Amino acid sequence: MVLHQLVKESPDGFSASPTGRQRAYPPKTAEYEDLVQNSEVFQEKLRAFHSCYGSKFAVPTVGCRALDLHRLFVEVTSRGGIEKVTRDRRWKEVILAFSFPSTITSASFVLRKHYMSLLYHFEQVYFFCKEVPPVSMPDSGMESLINGSVMKEGDGYMALSSGHGNDRKTWTYWAENLPIACLRLDLVKMV
Repeated sequence: MVLHQLVKESPDGFSASPTGRQRAYPPKTAEYEDLVQNSEVFQEKLRAFHSCYGSKFAVPTVGCRALDLHRLFVEVTSRGGIEKVTRDRRWKEVILAFSFPSTITSASFVLRKHYMSLLYHFEQVYFFCKEVPPVSMPDSGMESLINGSVMKEGDGYMALSSGHGNDRKTWTYWAENLPIACLRLDLVKMV
């Protein structure tokens, strides 16, 4: 089967063409070590990054307390970044650093969600020294498909949508000479 991804975009204007060209990240204005050692420098650089990148920024609350984004960033990057933490199943270690109440049973999911929306791109610049966003996001696997919805289907193509609010992403796929039911099954198998 020949499967083509036509468009991948999000509401903040971040988009990737099939050639992979994307807008650049804001320039790095501090060293990683400085961010880790000084929470105030971290907060200042994180806010400036979101402002320059054009993304919304608000400190979320977890368990009726403001989430310590500095601690989250340090805990995740000290273990190699979000992709490595997720791949090596080390979120439980990250959670232990926060002393959350036992009533928060979905702490791993909540931290990962907030990390992806507020710290992932920042990590790419300040920890991995990237200048442009990666073509694929680490959360664009099976989990996104399961939580997503089919927006439109046609003869051999399907538009999928995943996420909510400003985090919504859309993918459009088409397959040559296949009914849409086959495409849906193959998409689930692919990710």
